[in-house]
Amino acid sequence: MIDDFEKNPQIDILAPLAHMRNAPHYAVIYTTIEGYDQNSHRSYFTNDFVKNYPKDTLTECDAVGFGAVMIDLKILDKMVKPYFMSTTGSGEDIYFCMKAKSEANARIFMDTRIKLGHLSAPRIIDEEYYEKWIKDNNHKTDDHHKVHKYLKETK
Repeated sequence: MIDDFEKNPQIDILAPLAHMRNAPHYAVIYTTIEGYDQNSHRSYFTNDFVKNYPKDTLTECDAVGFGAVMIDLKILDKMVKPYFMSTTGSGEDIYFCMKAKSEANARIFMDTRIKLGHLSAPRIIDEEYYEKWIKDNNHKTDDHHKVHKYLKETK
């Protein structure tokens, strides 16, 4: 990740490829849609997982999970405190990315060549496990009972 930062000065926030701890184990790379609610007179954003993320490359995105992250501290000088406090429905990592983009014009990247496992119970969820899980479950990612049964059977 340090090499990415040194070779790509446009990077303000960088994360390695990581996946959600719980099923459906999507990668924590996000796309967002920003808008303005005319009734409440407030800006908002919605986020969604990038399910077909670019493999084995450095890619720019709207937000990343902060299982591991590098942040260029110069963007904090342009941001209003508090950096991480949010009452939105998204996690504070996504909120921070959106805040950094809007207040500091930050550019956010994920390096999908760098694979970070996510400790689960008791597995480490990584890209290889995610792809096997999707294949074994025929893309039916919302059946949590099937997930628990699968985990017990593959121990």
